[in-house]
Amino acid sequence: MFLPIDIGNSTILLGVYDQNHLLLHGRITTQKEKNSSFYGPELLNILSPFPKEKIGKIRRCLISSVVPRLDPVFKESLEEFLGLTPIFLDPLNSGMPIKTLHPQEVGADRIANAVAAYELYSGPVVVVDFGTATTFDVISKEGEYLGGLITPGIETSAQAMWEKAEKLYAVEITNPESIIGRDTTTCMQAGIFYGAVSQMEGIISRLREKFEERLKVVLTGGLCHFMAQNSKLIDEVNPLLTLEGLRIISERMG
Repeated sequence: MFLPIDIGNSTILLGVYDQNHLLLHGRITTQKEKNSSFYGPELLNILSPFPKEKIGKIRRCLISSVVPRLDPVFKESLEEFLGLTPIFLDPLNSGMPIKTLHPQEVGADRIANAVAAYELYSGPVVVVDFGTATTFDVISKEGEYLGGLITPGIETSAQAMWEKAEKLYAVEITNPESIIGRDTTTCMQAGIFYGAVSQMEGIISRLREKFEERLKVVLTGGLCHFMAQNSKLIDEVNPLLTLEGLRIISERMG
């Protein structure tokens, strides 16, 4: 069995596959100051639906990480609690040609998303990943990673507004009943939600102008279903796309 792990700045996503079948998945809130004594039990808790003998059948682990300080922590956690030595994804060895100016700078999670999107949906395709940052990753018809965009994430932007504006306060990020807010709370909710939707649609529309064939759009990340509700430009929604990419890459590695 196979254990893919995506270490992000806000959450850590992991799952367990038996061949290409996802048996379970779960999330851990990222706490950058914690060590293996915290993360080891957290991993075991997510795996707790499995009996010990089934956990022992996990033989491979591939990690995409954008939090370097947690890389040695997870290596230690996996070795100590699961007896696994993980492999950390190097985007340059993913099997996907990277056509950016500095390929070594592309996040491992973005390449995992790109590999999965092309394998599952073909190209040209753009992956929009809603996380701490919102990323747009563009893959050509031939399966080349062309580059993309990075914008502040929805919650990141909202948090900055609440911290900088003295009379504003935190609100639930939700799909409001109307685009016209009637009080401070609904004004912020409308602005956050429709601002993010409009940004996404504007970028997608501009990207589609660059391609002769229709550019497919795949959403992933924690808020992907939420964002897809009010846009007609979306082709696919796959909140576990990164795990799928790690599985595909691991299988190709042999």
